Amino acid sequence: MSITSKIQSLTDDLVRIPSESGDKQACFRVLKYVEHLFEGTSYIVQWFEHNGSPSLCISKKKTLTFSFILCGHLDVVPADDTQYVPHIDGDRLYGRGAADMKGSCAVMIELMRNHEHSRFFEDVGLVLTTDEEIGGDDGVGYLVSLGLSAPTVFVPDGGEPLTPCVFEKGDVSFSLEVEGVPAHGARPWLGVNAIERLMDDLAAIRSHFPPVEPPNEWGTTCNIGIVSGGSAVNSVAAHAQCQINMRHGEDTNAEKLLEELRGLVSYASVTQMSVTPVVKVNESSDTYQLFSSLLEKNGGSSLGVKEHGACDACFFVGVAENILITKPESSPFHVVDEWVSLSSLEALYHALDEFARTYLSMNLELPFP
Repeated sequence: MSITSKIQSLTDDLVRIPSESGDKQACFRVLKYVEHLFEGTSYIVQWFEHNGSPSLCISKKKTLTFSFILCGHLDVVPADDTQYVPHIDGDRLYGRGAADMKGSCAVMIELMRNHEHSRFFEDVGLVLTTDEEIGGDDGVGYLVSLGLSAPTVFVPDGGEPLTPCVFEKGDVSFSLEVEGVPAHGARPWLGVNAIERLMDDLAAIRSHFPPVEPPNEWGTTCNIGIVSGGSAVNSVAAHAQCQINMRHGEDTNAEKLLEELRGLVSYASVTQMSVTPVVKVNESSDTYQLFSSLLEKNGGSSLGVKEHGACDACFFVGVAENILITKPESSPFHVVDEWVSLSSLEALYHALDEFARTYLSMNLELPFP
């Protein structure tokens, strides 16, 4: 069976398991499927679980410290049942998670299986988690807190097809809480409406962080994602709350944004909910240069691109010297007709295969075959 056929079959099987982030049983089931693929091999499968989210680390040694880490997630965003029945149309495999990122995980799984007896893979770890779509704290974040590390980490979950991603924006979310004074809706002058206060605060925030469009999209963005308040239509709201998400570059950080928000609002208490750091890849390193050249060799581009979104690569900031990010050709993530290109998965496999062997031969001082 060809590499493409193996990757297609494996991706098909993974897509059929509806491993939505909130369905912990399905997440456990998809990892059990992967574990079964390594039964009878010389690989060790380590299980981890944090706050109900399971993860796997597959390697030749029972450790979390490696020379090279392959990192992916097998959880997906919610979909209807039909999206878990994959189908092929030409070069495209359709189904929930095909692009994000079960196809890429199939590439990494197949690479590990094919190199079971390779001396190059004695110090390689494959990490698969099931909580990336809900933040990643209980998957890669938890494993890094336990000591997961390597000089070089590969995360095929962002950027442009077969193109190195050199930058991912920082991601920080805030909660705004406003209190009012309740009263009957027939006599609003007897109360203070918390919703109206929140509206005033949000107007001030929107004025300071106006909507952006290309070519200015690399500045700080602010999205008002959730708004709630009040308890009855005929009552003056005593409480209102909202959550906002901000993406930023290197010119600011979560602490500065929190300070800015608190200076803008008149009524709300502002609390930081979550933070993801900026990911900036070291483009001058020999490792990055090798990676980008092999993407180009296999039909991609060596020119680095920036990414607005974030992925589990952020947890390796300050842990890994080289964070390598790319993805296969695919539809946008999370769409109804999600698909991944099978030929692009094969190209990704060949680029990753040659990169791993070359990189590991140099770092482990082994002769290249």
